[in-house]
Amino acid sequence: MRKYQDIKFPPSGKSPTKAVVESMSKLNIAMEHPAPAPQVGTTVPVPEPMKVEEKKLEPKLTLEELAKRIKSGAYKKIVALTGAGISVNAGIPDFRSPGTGLYNQLEKLNLPFPEAVFTLEYFKENPEPFFQVAKEMFGKKYVPTKAHYFLRLLEQKGLLIRNYTQNIDNLEADAGMAADKLIQAHGTYASAHCVGCKMAVDGKAMVESIREGKPKYCEKCKSPCKPDIVFFGESLPDRFFDKVAEVKHDCDFLMIMGSTLQVMPFNMLPLMVGPEVPRLVINNELPELFAEDARNGDVYMAGDSDASITKLVALLGWNEELAKLMAERAELAKKYGVELKS
Repeated sequence: MRKYQDIKFPPSGKSPTKAVVESMSKLNIAMEHPAPAPQVGTTVPVPEPMKVEEKKLEPKLTLEELAKRIKSGAYKKIVALTGAGISVNAGIPDFRSPGTGLYNQLEKLNLPFPEAVFTLEYFKENPEPFFQVAKEMFGKKYVPTKAHYFLRLLEQKGLLIRNYTQNIDNLEADAGMAADKLIQAHGTYASAHCVGCKMAVDGKAMVESIREGKPKYCEKCKSPCKPDIVFFGESLPDRFFDKVAEVKHDCDFLMIMGSTLQVMPFNMLPLMVGPEVPRLVINNELPELFAEDARNGDVYMAGDSDASITKLVALLGWNEELAKLMAERAELAKKYGVELKS
């Protein structure tokens, strides 16, 4: 199993390229490295001066032009990267929003630091805070948002290669996305294991423990059990590493929704696409990565994910098709007994 550390993207001033090279080695993706320096005393041939052709830079891409290109069929291999922001309208808090994010609400748990609740070593010593947080987040039914159904619409149109999500709420599947189109990079609640002897735990029993907010312990070794979500310092699922090269080699349009791209190695995926690939960011704030690696093909829609999707869908002329999927959403809400606010 491959490991990663919770490393944040470098602050302003540090080259993102260096971070990518360092990170690529973690993903076992081949990178080109410069030849070793010649030894002292060897003769080094002087290369011919390189002929540089002047290239006219492409004009800055606009949202309207991007929508026009999608409608024309210019992009047929879309990769979507999603984070907690697309589930906020379902009632699930994100992690880092000032005042409302999950990490701001953990003071009552007396944690050594907010992220400790998702740290394996702390969980082994004290699993109760995690189950209290999990109860608040996933102890009831939630309905997918407009952003989730937009991704399903991309799939229906045959435009979506893959949705890589940092989310563990499983709302993509609830919206009807096919399993082969979804990579849950940070794991899922659908299965669980003991952190001691690694014995598999019944998923339904784990869900019941989460709904009660009480830790579940292994019947064999008495260690705490946890759902198969990725804690800080743990391995990402093998499927992430098996598929991630497609972002570099196949993607012709990249969407980022509801993520500030703080955690490695997920946050390096936007840097894998070539400069010719447009990147649409839908988020309350522009991720620092995009300030470090600004491109003419970048388009930024600030604010709420669902509101941004409404605007984009109107430009695409897909209102009627999305409305049909939103009718399915209404039926699902009725089944769950959830009152929709948007």
